[in-house]
Amino acid sequence: MAQAEANLEPFVTFSDAEADIANRHPDLSGDERWKLYSDWFRMRPQSFVLLDRRDPKSGIWEPIAVSILLPLTSLGHDGLCNGTIRVLELSDRHVAPLGAPSSVFLIDTWIVKAKGRAKDIDKPLREPHRKYARALLFVHLGVFWDSTTRAIFLVEADSQHIREICGHLGFDESRRTKDNEVLQRLCYPDHLRNDEMRHRLKIIDDNVAKTQVWSIVGFRP
Repeated sequence: MAQAEANLEPFVTFSDAEADIANRHPDLSGDERWKLYSDWFRMRPQSFVLLDRRDPKSGIWEPIAVSILLPLTSLGHDGLCNGTIRVLELSDRHVAPLGAPSSVFLIDTWIVKAKGRAKDIDKPLREPHRKYARALLFVHLGVFWDSTTRAIFLVEADSQHIREICGHLGFDESRRTKDNEVLQRLCYPDHLRNDEMRHRLKIIDDNVAKTQVWSIVGFRP
């Protein structure tokens, strides 16, 4: 878990290196993105979690994946869902402070560091992570959500791949953001329309519960 604003560097550089993210907000890069993430960090430091991998030769730990997840107030939820604020306009009125309960979670960023591009398809290769990058998202959700209570998840996906994953899980895509992008929303468990969706979400629910005992450096031993 990020402990200081200096730890935000991978969140900024990984985001800037992603074409889908960079193209979504061309004016948000470098110092501007750092300022945004610093503002969010001051509101809720637990919103920034990294996955580090140890290089077996050098012994150095380096980040290979990042997750940004913001617990929102009802005002934050309503503002995004009604299209009256952009994600970039979230303020301390919209993000739940430390100690305040929240049942609304904006999954803002989930990136595995790129490692070149595949030769046969126009798709970036990713650093190998043995599925721990997938677990990163479950671990981060478990910081804020105990997996047994009703929750609302919001995703404003820059990537078509992430939009398809959300659609597969049953996210509703009928809402538009203030800048007319698709805002996907899932109310758990209310929106699970059939047994197949309930099964898919039950797997996520179980994984969140299982990873809640995992240690997070800087957060829990």
